[in-house]
Amino acid sequence: MNKDGWGLITVALLLVLGTSISWGQNILARNILEYRGASEGKSSFEDRFDLRASWQGFNAGIRYEVFQPSRGLADTTYEGLTSYYFSFLSEYVDIWVGNYYLTVKNGLILDAYEKRELHLDHDLNGARFALKYQGFELAGFTGRADWDHNALIRGAYGTIPAFIGNLGASYLKYFHPTGDTSEAFSLNGDLRYGILGVWGEYAHKTPLAAGRDGNAIYLGTSIDLWGVIIDLQYKEYDDFLIRSSVVQYNNPPPCILEPYYVLLSKHIYEVQWDDELGFQGEIGYIPFDFLELVTNYAHSRNHESEPLFDESHTEIMLYLDQWDFKVVANYRKEGERRYLTPIIETTYYLDDVNSLNLEFEAQSENEDRIGLLHLFASLQYNHSPDFAIGLEGGRFEGEPENNSFARIYGNYSLSENHKIDVSVGKYPGGFICSGGVCRFEPEFEGLEIKITSMF
Repeated sequence: MNKDGWGLITVALLLVLGTSISWGQNILARNILEYRGASEGKSSFEDRFDLRASWQGFNAGIRYEVFQPSRGLADTTYEGLTSYYFSFLSEYVDIWVGNYYLTVKNGLILDAYEKRELHLDHDLNGARFALKYQGFELAGFTGRADWDHNALIRGAYGTIPAFIGNLGASYLKYFHPTGDTSEAFSLNGDLRYGILGVWGEYAHKTPLAAGRDGNAIYLGTSIDLWGVIIDLQYKEYDDFLIRSSVVQYNNPPPCILEPYYVLLSKHIYEVQWDDELGFQGEIGYIPFDFLELVTNYAHSRNHESEPLFDESHTEIMLYLDQWDFKVVANYRKEGERRYLTPIIETTYYLDDVNSLNLEFEAQSENEDRIGLLHLFASLQYNHSPDFAIGLEGGRFEGEPENNSFARIYGNYSLSENHKIDVSVGKYPGGFICSGGVCRFEPEFEGLEIKITSMF
């Protein structure tokens, strides 16, 4: 049966669930409309409608989308049902039929995800189940990836409680329409004892096409020692990129800091999944109620001990009666290229409702004795929770020519369930990251409107 047929079945199930409960109690509808009108180049229009219903462990949902064209997929025009699901979730049994998302443990062998902010939707269309009892879990799944020519993925995973932690294993097999197949398995474990937490996973794969087998190791620990929180992670990836010619199926932890400032996301480091090992460490401490300190360091190299990436990142946060101050210092080195980025951010609270936020970023970029300076600043007024308005802009050197930009933006809550976001102007290209997945957003100049509605 095709997706439209299953969609009609799901609509019927939604109606059955809807008549079994009081209207508005367990029914959720959400619509997100996004329009981008570019002064030059590509404009886009997207509308996504989700309808979900639940009743005593039974759940059903559908998604209807319109792309005229899509923002994330080049020149894609589409209108119709894009996903459906029906599930039963309980203390001992989970059953899911239709479209679903699944990350197997730490993502070493499979990460089927949705990243709405990245305009990426890598779901599977099929079925999965899980049996659970007092910490034991046994699960299996099968599904097709319509974002990769309907490639088939099948697998299973399980967990058993052991001492003060858990032990687990997982197995997957990929069937690509070209006839190529790939298998992967992993062993994982975790424990928690008082102030100490430890986890780890080892994975092995066979190549999807010609190539050699690959291995991956991911380890982590967290220690809470007298208010000082220490997090450490280690990675070792050897020929462990699981992908077809189109997309990547796995998403191992990168063990680097995810950028959330404009200049830090201007350039990102691409992890070498086929030849990289390294570590990341972070220490956080709150010595006083008004002071918070965080420092992070990451290092990566290849198996020939050639350095690939180094990053030092420190944040100092100060909380006063009407002021919040944040100072950030970031240093990165990638080969011969070096970046030094100081950031200052402050918020002044006029009262419980009104506040002003000011942010300033500067970045020095150096390579082969050539130095570039990039600047960014923003000022935002907030009237919580009703509306906010802001102005931001900056200047990048050498892109390949100097590039200045500015835009005005704002949001307004029409009601508790309806919100509109608007921006006008120009902002530069850069990377947007979420959960270890990054997508490059090209430079844009024009009008953006986003309307979010909940029913």
